[in-house]
This record gives sequence, C-alpha cells and structure tokens, in this order.
Amino acid sequence: SFPTRRSSDLNMARGWARVGFLAIDLVAIAYLIDGSWGRLQLTIFALYIGGSVNAVLTGPLFERWWEFGVGYLITAIVLFICAGRSAPIQIVAAMVMAAASFVLGARSLGGICLLAAALFGMRYARGIVRPFALITALGAVVTLLFAANTIILQNLGKKGSSIERQSMIESAGEAFVSSPFIGQGSWFTSSGKMLAQLEENRRRLEPGFHHYSEDAGRHIAIHSQILVALAEGGILGGAFFIFYGMLLLKSLSTLTRHSVPHRAFVLYLVIAGIWNLCMSPFSGVARTEICIAVCACLLVILQRQGELSENYRE
Repeated sequence: SFPTRRSSDLNMARGWARVGFLAIDLVAIAYLIDGSWGRLQLTIFALYIGGSVNAVLTGPLFERWWEFGVGYLITAIVLFICAGRSAPIQIVAAMVMAAASFVLGARSLGGICLLAAALFGMRYARGIVRPFALITALGAVVTLLFAANTIILQNLGKKGSSIERQSMIESAGEAFVSSPFIGQGSWFTSSGKMLAQLEENRRRLEPGFHHYSEDAGRHIAIHSQILVALAEGGILGGAFFIFYGMLLLKSLSTLTRHSVPHRAFVLYLVIAGIWNLCMSPFSGVARTEICIAVCACLLVILQRQGELSENYRE
C-alpha cells in the first residue's frame, strides 16, 4: 500500500487491515494454545471440523468433497490415531492417505501426505543410507506430483485449473521483479492491471483463451500467499511471509532429526503450511491456518530446547 504506488484509500485500508487482523489472530491463538501440544491439536481439529461442517451445510467448493470438504479432516484424524505406533504403521498410513488423495483428485493433499511419509521415515535411515534415502524420497515426490498433474488431472478435465494457477504465479512474479523493494501497492491484486497481465500470460499458455468475463474477473485471486505479499509490498511488505517461510523450513528440518509428540501429524501440518504459503490464496481461513502453523513451529522449537515435557511417544 505504498503511497507512491497510487493505492486508493480503500485499498490502503484493506492492505493494512489484513496485516492487523493477522496480528490479532496470531496473538489470540498463541494465547489459547499457550505452549500446549494438546491445545494445539484441539485447535487444529476445531478448524478442520468447522470447515467440514460448513461444506456439508453449504456444499464444498467446485463440488470436490475430498479436497474442499472432508479430506483434510479425515487425513488429520488418521495420522493422529496412528501416532505412538510403530514407524512403519505411521509411514504406511500417510502413504495410504496420499494414494486416496491422488485418486480423488486432491493433488496438493496427496503431495503433502507423501512428503510427510518420506520425511518421517528419514529419521530412521542411518549412515550412508540417509542422503540416498532423502534423494530417493524427494525424487519420488517430484515424480508423483508431476504424474498426478499431467495424467490424473487431465483425465478429469481440469487442465485449465493448472494453466490458470501457472499464469497467476507468473503474473505475480513479474510484478515483484519489476519493483522488488516496495512492490506494486495493494491496488495490484484488485485492479485491471493485474487482470490484464494475467489474461496475457494465460493466452500465451492456452491459445484458445480470450479473456475473463466481468463476473469471473471480480473473483480472481492469485493462488500464492508469498507471491501476493511480494507483488503488493515487495520485500518490505512481505517481510512477515518471508520470515514465516523460514520458520516453516527450520521446523521441517528439525522434525526430520528430532522427535516431538505426534511427529507425523506435525510434519503434515508444517508441510501443509509450506504448500499454502506458496500455492494457496490469502483469506480469513488462511489467517487462522497461518497462526496455527506458527504456533506449531514455536512448539517444535520449545520441544527441541527441552522446555516441554519429554514424556510421550512420537
């Protein structure tokens, strides 16, 4: 919302209000969780149950029940129930949920579960096997994600969704590169400039596409929290999301080497946070998910420092 970027008063207010509400949510949720793994888990399940109930009452987005209805809740329940059991059981459970998600068309959820299974198993790889196991696991994830995107989704007739997401990401990336320090101002994602740039990129990727209708244009949102922050505010305006991404990656690294309560479940939560940061739009629900993920990462740090109870089974 930098003044020299010609942001309107309404967009200036919208941009700063978004940051303000995020800060309020973070303080409130951190206070409720208060250094407790149990309260963190209750908060997560309350969010997932609320989303599923809302889907039942109003219908899921695009009528995709697994991806936007009950998939995240069921996956979290399965991983939570398997916690404390042997490592192979937890790894197999995560892989089964990944397979179910891929079959049901939820490629992002499938990738999250698959990566959680791979990274959970990394701690049990020893010696020289460990780096080769990591390379193999990451290679398998990349391969399966590409396969899911090019085969499963095209068979379901959803190719346009992938093209639209790619054009959105390219548009935000170009906006950031053109003004990396202060960004384009909050008007970028709510004005005709973003829409025109998006249409141009999509026409290049999909020759048959002409333009968005007036109604569709009003509902367009770039599917990347970090790119929206960088496009609108540059490095200065996107500082929170940059540090948030670093916190998620640090926590992910810690979880591959050290135990925490319900480690597979926490891996799933942290990886979902990374996915949403890179590939999901910012919304009211996203604010809550970000705050929960931040609290989970802070608990991982406290657990690693020995400030929380060690009396548990992962």
